[in-house]
Amino acid sequence: MVKPLKLALSSAHAHDELYLCPRLHAAGHTVCAMGTLSAPIDLKALQGVDALVSFVDDRLDAAMLENLSILGVRLVVQRAAGVDNIDLDAARRSGLCVAHVPAYSPESVAEHAATLLLAIARNLPQALQQIHRNDFRLDGLLGFSLHGKTVGIVGMGRIGQAFARIMRGFGCRVIAHSRSPFRIEGVEGWIPLPCWMRWRRIG
Repeated sequence: MVKPLKLALSSAHAHDELYLCPRLHAAGHTVCAMGTLSAPIDLKALQGVDALVSFVDDRLDAAMLENLSILGVRLVVQRAAGVDNIDLDAARRSGLCVAHVPAYSPESVAEHAATLLLAIARNLPQALQQIHRNDFRLDGLLGFSLHGKTVGIVGMGRIGQAFARIMRGFGCRVIAHSRSPFRIEGVEGWIPLPCWMRWRRIG
């Protein structure tokens, strides 16, 4: 059985308090939602907290981490994939364990990227602006089909691979660049990064 913890949820947004906090409470934990952690800030609210549930907006530098350790915090859980905002060496020196979410819904991020690409392909931002002006002409709104296009992806981690699967579903040819190329079904070629500058265009 997991020991109930006193948690501080920093950089708390409305959706965190709506979805995350109730689940933590249901698991028996005590949760204190607070704003973004950055110096200078009053850390009294963190007195007696077991773990900080941080976000990418928090600035967890050496000074901040040392203060957290002095206050009794022993664990920092980043509710995101990246930990660029956390001084990991300083955390280690302060005796703080750091955890994160490496598979932070890669499909959702890839779907969002695909949505933005479709919006560009179909001139949706321009169309929405015209609609708000009660202008329903089609002039300048002719888009293009993704089918048969070549899509280049820089970085083939979980998100890149999920995006590649979506693009193949649209009938696109997929090429990619990665620091460590490896065989991925459906990726037709690995391209050095300098070559991309010659090919970058949409349409």
